[in-house]
Formats: sequence, structure tokens, C-alpha cells
Amino acid sequence: MPKISVPSYYCMPGGANRGGGGKGNEADGRVGTWSKEELTKYVSRKPHKILSNEWDPFPPHVLDFQPKSRVDLRKGVYDGPKTSSSPIAEPMFLFITSIRNPLDRLLSAYRFFGVLHNPSKQKPSLFQWLGRIHGRAQKYSEMRSRGNVWDGVPFRANVGNFNFAIWKFSNGTIPFSLTPEEKGEIELRDISSLPLVEEDWRRPFEKAIETLSNFHMVIPMEMLSDHTGVLHHLGWTQFDQDHVVPSGKVQNNAAMSQLTQNEYDALWSANW
Repeated sequence: MPKISVPSYYCMPGGANRGGGGKGNEADGRVGTWSKEELTKYVSRKPHKILSNEWDPFPPHVLDFQPKSRVDLRKGVYDGPKTSSSPIAEPMFLFITSIRNPLDRLLSAYRFFGVLHNPSKQKPSLFQWLGRIHGRAQKYSEMRSRGNVWDGVPFRANVGNFNFAIWKFSNGTIPFSLTPEEKGEIELRDISSLPLVEEDWRRPFEKAIETLSNFHMVIPMEMLSDHTGVLHHLGWTQFDQDHVVPSGKVQNNAAMSQLTQNEYDALWSANW
């Protein structure tokens, strides 16, 4: 990919960058809320060709941009003279994601959002944070179901969701297993007796698998250090074993060694 096509410090456009002319105060990383038309306009007028959807469920409609044949690679291409009225070529995307150990991901999210970037002097415990974040995430889900994805929507709370990968790739359809209060604390006994039954999780699970099966590449995060050939294949030619974080210090987020056995078992049962 040409250097001009690769963002130098971020790959999560938002705000005024939205193809539909979004407001300047809209957060980055919310490409999952964009329509097909907005994506097409953005790609047609911006040099960056990498997009990332950080905060919202993966929207199934964008898979329409996946090339499935040589014919698709020419889809929407306009070869005539370019003028202001020339048709906008429909983009074709490659879909790549990574999957991380669910408890390592959850612990990392807590330490980053619940501690490091929490302005409160009194930092919450993991289970206090989970109680608060789940209450806000449910508000996000309720507002999204009513068609509101922007005005006052607590989208950042999604980082604390249980079964995160299923939530992400089932278009947010897996139901919440807990109904904590905004300032409540999740108890281990509540987590250990979650009411989520097979009829609740099976279809979202199948949907997530179906969606990911359409991706060009799904990378297990834990394998990256030992399989750098994947990164070379993607174009990263200067890769070392050092762990780099955008802020704060590198921490050990291996949940197996950082949580008590009871905490680990309870959270694993909730995140299988």
C-alpha cells in the first residue's frame, strides 16, 4: 500500500471526516455507525485507505464492499475523464481483525479505561468498574435500538461487555446477562449464576462466526509475537518483540496470573 494511503498515527477517522459531513465533535473510531454512502464518500476524497471501527458493533452491511470475484474488483470503477460530476467508484475493502483472550482483553480494558484514564482520585475495583460500565453499555444498547447512535450515547462503555467478540461480530445482538445499577458493583455470585441460556446466545454466536468467516484475516492476538510473518504479509517490515502502548506503562494483563482463582473462574464462565 502506498505510504500516502497509510495514516501515520491513527486509523480511526471520525468527526468532520465522516463522508456525510458529520459534526466536528463526533468521536473517532465510530466507523461502525457510518452508512455505505458515507464510507464511499470518505474513501473517494481521502488519501488514507485504512479504517477502524473501535467502539461499535461490526455493521454487516459493509461486507457488501468485500470483493468476491474479479468482476467485483472492477465494480464501480469509472475510467473516463474525472470531473465534479463523475461517478464515485464504489470502494472494495479487505477485512482484518484480531481476537484476544477474553479475560486478558477485559482486564486490559479495565486498567486502561477504569484506572489509567479515569479522572477520579478514587479508582474503582475491577468489579465496581464492571457494574458501572455494564449499566452504561445497556443504555447504549437501548438507545441504539431506538435509532440513536450519536446524541449522548455512552458508546465507550462497550469496552466492558462480556462475550465481547460475540457482541462485536453479531451486530450487538447478544443479550446482557446482568442488569447492574449505574453505580453498582457486580458480585462474584451474580457472575457465577448468569441466566444466559443457550437459546439466548446460540444465534448471536452463530452470527458472529458467520461474519468472521467472511473476513480475509482473523488474527489471534497471542500469536502475533511468534508469527511475525503475518505482519510482513500485511506490509509491516519493521517489527520487533517490544510491546508498545499509546499511553501509560506496559502492564501484565494475563488474567490467569493477575486474578484470584475465584475471580478468574467466575469471569471465564461469563465470557467463555
